Amino acid sequence: MSQPEIHPTLTYPDGRPLLKCCVHVRCKTMYYSGVERPGLVHESGVLTYWCNLTQRTGFGKDGGDVAPSICQPGRSCCEM
Repeated sequence: MSQPEIHPTLTYPDGRPLLKCCVHVRCKTMYYSGVERPGLVHESGVLTYWCNLTQRTGFGKDGGDVAPSICQPGRSCCEM
């Protein structure tokens, strides 16, 4: 699995970076944040992530965990 790629120009106003990840990763901040979108999400230890393919919190299509830093190229279900 590859290392997560940080978007070179987009960040939150407070400087938190956005990670390029699978387009199926979702979190609640995507629905009110102006910078997050499918395939570009920030990593947080307090947010819950889910896979849009399974609609189950914490379970990807391959049965593995869901988070921006985990849903990366090399994973069988990852789509960038």
